Amino acid sequence: MDPDHCETCGAKLTTRQALRSSSSARVSRHLTDKRQCYACRQKELERRKRYCETCGVKLTTHNRSLNYKGRCHACGRKEFERRKEEIAQGSKGTVESVIVSPDTPSPPPSPTTWQLPSTPPSEPRRAHSDLWQLVDQCFEVFRKKLRESNWQINEVIDHYIIGVQETGVIELRAIVIVALVDYLTGRYAQRHDKIFLLDNHVFNDPEKKKKLQNSIKCRLLCLFTSDDVVKRKEQDSFKRVVDLMAGKSQGLNRYSFGTLLTELSRSLNLRTEKEEKKVLTRFVDIRNLLVHEARFLRPGEVASEYGRKWTNVESSVSQYFRVMDIAGCLLLAMLQYNGRYHNRQSDGWLMMPYN
Repeated sequence: MDPDHCETCGAKLTTRQALRSSSSARVSRHLTDKRQCYACRQKELERRKRYCETCGVKLTTHNRSLNYKGRCHACGRKEFERRKEEIAQGSKGTVESVIVSPDTPSPPPSPTTWQLPSTPPSEPRRAHSDLWQLVDQCFEVFRKKLRESNWQINEVIDHYIIGVQETGVIELRAIVIVALVDYLTGRYAQRHDKIFLLDNHVFNDPEKKKKLQNSIKCRLLCLFTSDDVVKRKEQDSFKRVVDLMAGKSQGLNRYSFGTLLTELSRSLNLRTEKEEKKVLTRFVDIRNLLVHEARFLRPGEVASEYGRKWTNVESSVSQYFRVMDIAGCLLLAMLQYNGRYHNRQSDGWLMMPYN
């Protein structure tokens, strides 16, 4: 075949088409390796989209592989089994080589305890095994939650990745993660009708609301004086401060963030006993300060409005790791993962804390 003509239709190639055809293998993996004109190349690419690259069978919605672009389900399954065997034999590979099987069921989580593994995951084979266990257990659950518009699990994971990236101000990264946890607790509250304690229409009745605010104002006037107002450059009058405090009465009819977080953890089968509750309480303290003051707790200061103090001193980085670990455990529990995960605060491998 004349190198200046298309191998398919025989049309004469322009200089640009000839150069593109000769270097098509280097330009893009989507282009053909033949010397073709633009029209024939487009037809070839369209044909490849409609037919399997391996066996040539026509691709439809039902037989198209979910993991391998341009292949049918049977060829994709063969490739999946081949790569699975390579990983099981301990062959070298990257994260991209671990391909998820769409037909693998995800078992429910079984009871486990917090403990360090007997041997560290130093071998690449062990690391591949942990990663394979993650995708093996969680893929079907992830696909199911993708169809549930209530959770938006793909967006949640994307924002978690943004929060754990090692760029930017650490407080901003932590705020992204705690906002993600706020999103999960809010979705949980909507699903289980735990937004308001009393019927909101009854609570917001104008007459009752006015009586409640007047009662709050009376108690505040009895307990505090104008000398207790925080000193600022622009001094607020004591009456205005009392009015602002009484105006927050709407918050009395809502579940607290700590309560929702504890109930969300319990619904995901995570342990919420005494020690674990301390961990959640500390997370709530960090979250409140990040949301309201955009900073971490300082050593020795009162951790919350209830006067709790932390018994040990933690740096800002350690508090950031604590926030990251709690959010990561919630995401893994939502995907029903039951295995080891890397705890950044202790820099060790722990088992998921299920009941």
